[in-house]
Amino acid sequence: MFNALTRVRPMAALGEAVAGRLLRTTIVQVSRYLTGDTIRAAAQDRVAALVGRSSPCR
Repeated sequence: MFNALTRVRPMAALGEAVAGRLLRTTIVQVSRYLTGDTIRAAAQDRVAALVGRSSPCR
């Protein structure tokens, strides 16, 4: 069904727009993670909490 929807031009354009937005959002988040010490530490703490550690290995 998804393949059939992507063949309809308006749906394909919509899918392309959504994919572009998701990609841009992901790139911004990765850039913040790689350059921001505070953001990186907070992300590592959240992941550590999810996997059951009290603090990440630093």
